[in-house]
Formats: sequence, C-alpha cells, structure tokens
Amino acid sequence: MKRVDPRRVLGLRFGPLPLEEAVFYLVTNMMAAQGFVLIAGYLRERRLAEKPTE
Repeated sequence: MKRVDPRRVLGLRFGPLPLEEAVFYLVTNMMAAQGFVLIAGYLRERRLAEKPTE
C-alpha cells in the first residue's frame, strides 16, 4: 500500500486516518445521502402529480 507523502498532509489525524481522508469519506457519504434525498423527493413529486384528484 502506498503511503502519502508527509509533506502533502496536514499531520492531523482522526483516529488512524489522516484528517484529509476522514474529511473525504465524510463529504462523499454526505453527497451520496443528499443524492438519495433529492431522487426520493423527485419520485414522490412525480407520483403525486400522476394521482387523479377528485
């Protein structure tokens, strides 16, 4: 496994991970969750628009 050049990281650690990696994983998970929320909202709106009103 390749190591990250120590001159390219801040040196702070979040548990065993360098801070940069921890932030990367947090941000990518948040972006994926936001994508699911947006898609669910879009599908719900589409379903409501297809329902006949009385």
